[in-house]
Amino acid sequence: MGKKDSRGMGELQAKDKISNRWKILNVLRDGGWHQYKEIKEETDLSPPILAKHFKELRRLIEKKEGEEDNRETYYKANPALMSAFFQMDLTSAEWEDIEEQFLKSKDLSFALEQLNMTSNLNIIMALANIKSKNFDIGNLEAVQLFFETFVFSPYEILVSRLVNASRKVIDDIDLNQVMKEVETRNK
Repeated sequence: MGKKDSRGMGELQAKDKISNRWKILNVLRDGGWHQYKEIKEETDLSPPILAKHFKELRRLIEKKEGEEDNRETYYKANPALMSAFFQMDLTSAEWEDIEEQFLKSKDLSFALEQLNMTSNLNIIMALANIKSKNFDIGNLEAVQLFFETFVFSPYEILVSRLVNASRKVIDDIDLNQVMKEVETRNK
């Protein structure tokens, strides 16, 4: 039996939830209005799954109904999401360079420092969005969703990438030396 997260969801379901959420958000990342049917086609998600995610994302996306002659529903990312997407694009590009440097240098402490710095930047970006009032801080659900999407999920992805990169050079890493370097830096 797989591990359960705090909401009783298994690991596979949690990963599917994150993956499905990102499929939707990637369609909306340009900041424009997108028709429901366009989102459905681009994500290849079923109407019940889309409805569930739209409900969960309602604090981070905007929704509008079409005019009288067009009853289509439209969605777009709110300003907090647009800011977060910009930061995520920077993080992704930088992380490719970090991975490349790590594979060349085999310096795990460097990669861990970069992971920490990237996570800190994502947290600062999230707090900046809260401070700029891009969404209602009084709405704990929106804040939690934003952090889950743009801080915790990216952290998990970067850790996974670091683990995969480490597998390529694991025999060359002196873990005792890494621990000494980390302890020295933390003093």
